[in-house]
Amino acid sequence: GGDIAGGGMSGVGGGVAGIMDAFGKFHAAGAANKEAGFARQLAEVEARQKEELATWQHAISQRRGMRAQDEGRRVAGRAMALGAASGAGGIETPGLFDVVAGIETDAANAYATEMALGKQEAANTRYGADVRRFTGDVEALRKKNEARGLMLSGIGSGLRGFSSFRFG
Repeated sequence: GGDIAGGGMSGVGGGVAGIMDAFGKFHAAGAANKEAGFARQLAEVEARQKEELATWQHAISQRRGMRAQDEGRRVAGRAMALGAASGAGGIETPGLFDVVAGIETDAANAYATEMALGKQEAANTRYGADVRRFTGDVEALRKKNEARGLMLSGIGSGLRGFSSFRFG
């Protein structure tokens, strides 16, 4: 009656279902491959944003350090001027010399601290960029493996579908 060389309708229906399942899995595999590419692209964009932020962090710390150093020089100059105006003597006066030297040392330390902190902050942010690239690569690999699994499953479904047909 309604069979293909004795296979019956259930053979045809099962075969068609297997083939349709295979096409569905192939389509899903293609989507997973696209998602892998998107995951990697997104990670790269986010990593570049972090690297740009790191550059700004370093520049801001340099500016803060220079501001601290300039402020120290200004205060030291003011101390020398006040010392000279008060009759306490010039920079040669031991007490005034110690005060000015202390101010300049503090300013130099503030500069060095700002530079070190900014460098470390920028390094941490750059490390975050590297980590983001790595997690993007891992996500992309996971999606690629998902796609491979779907392809293999689709091949199996297709083969089962074709094997249910009876020809001849």
